[in-house]
Amino acid sequence: MNITQQATSSLEALLTLEIHPDDYAERVDKTLKSYARKAKMSGFREGKVPMSLIKKLYGKGAILDELNKTLQEELDQYLQREQVKILGYPIPVPKADLDFDLDTPLTYTFEFEIGLSPQVSLNLQNYDLVEYEIEVDEPYLEKEIRMIRNRFGKLTNPEESAAGDSLFGTITEVDANGNPVDKGLVHKITLNPEMFDYPSAKEILVGKKTGEVFPFNPAKFMSGDKKRGWLLNVDPDEYSDKYKDKSFIFSVEKVNHYEPSEFDENLFKQVYPTNTPENENEFKDKLKISIQEYINKDADKQLMFALKRNLLEHNRVDLPDSFLKKWLAQQPENKLTTEEIEVAYESYAKGLRYALLRDELIRTYPDTQATEEEVKASAVEMLRASMGDLPEEQLENLLGYYLNNKEMVNKLWEEVQEKKLFDFLKSVIVPATVHISATDFERM
Repeated sequence: MNITQQATSSLEALLTLEIHPDDYAERVDKTLKSYARKAKMSGFREGKVPMSLIKKLYGKGAILDELNKTLQEELDQYLQREQVKILGYPIPVPKADLDFDLDTPLTYTFEFEIGLSPQVSLNLQNYDLVEYEIEVDEPYLEKEIRMIRNRFGKLTNPEESAAGDSLFGTITEVDANGNPVDKGLVHKITLNPEMFDYPSAKEILVGKKTGEVFPFNPAKFMSGDKKRGWLLNVDPDEYSDKYKDKSFIFSVEKVNHYEPSEFDENLFKQVYPTNTPENENEFKDKLKISIQEYINKDADKQLMFALKRNLLEHNRVDLPDSFLKKWLAQQPENKLTTEEIEVAYESYAKGLRYALLRDELIRTYPDTQATEEEVKASAVEMLRASMGDLPEEQLENLLGYYLNNKEMVNKLWEEVQEKKLFDFLKSVIVPATVHISATDFERM
């Protein structure tokens, strides 16, 4: 077996594998003899079918099977032996039908395109990052109370919306002619006027009827990519990269009109069934703590997006673009046209660049690697948060079920890993601290 590697670009190469008779002929012969021992054919006793007939019936298939096995084995061994780091999988170069000589084994040559993983050098200097310390101000607290009173109030569904009503329906991505885009974004959401930044946005919701469809531009409702992405159920980077200039419609499925509940002890008990506040001041204090917890998580999430963005901006990661586009097009689950691959590739490439940077961070700083113990501890914390204090035996049973679910474990592992990297990067880069009100933070 001869294998040669020839560079076709800085990150792409052509592997040529020359398979000689010594690499496969003995195994083909062994396979055919096995067939012969078991062969049943009219006119011959079992196991007495002539080898010439066995070769005629099964020879080509046996050669193809052994060639494929040999190719896979030799490719894997070569890549490991030579420490060739690749992205995706080798792509076979199409070739004409193979010639077969069932009596005299031949030498065959195969070619594979490969995409090489780039060298990654980390730069964690001169990042422009801000960490927000957020204070829950009175206007934000009052807005949350209004929303809570609506949520626990009386709900009716009039045919036409009035000021203050919310609309439940579907946001759909459309083309220049207003037709839904094939495989485009579709997201169900309730548009509540309390959550919009612009007074004009609230006016858009007035006078809408069930079944009505109207143009929907996130930029007319929300300020900043963070909140516009939230409207579409995508992260800020995906919004700015993929959806910022796209067109959408909103289809009204239901008009929601709320008669707010009274701001009294009954509401306090509905919101906090245990440890119920005894008066308005206690309720506001308790609500303020809850708001602070989730808005801090939102601020952490925003900082994580900024960290990812800065990592990509400060660390150049070249990719074998033409190879990867070809490789993506061959994945059976994609079923994308060449034009669709071009559109989708930018987002895919950004995710791959971040993954390569993340792997290099973990390799360079091994303490950032998530451990099994940390994943288990996170699972315990999640179970206690969702189910309260459980007897130890019951907790262990639930934990065992959870940790035996591969999909759940992978998701949890990913969350723990991202958190460890986030904490590490914050400690190394040290973002500037800015104090801000919850109202102003939400408007960003």
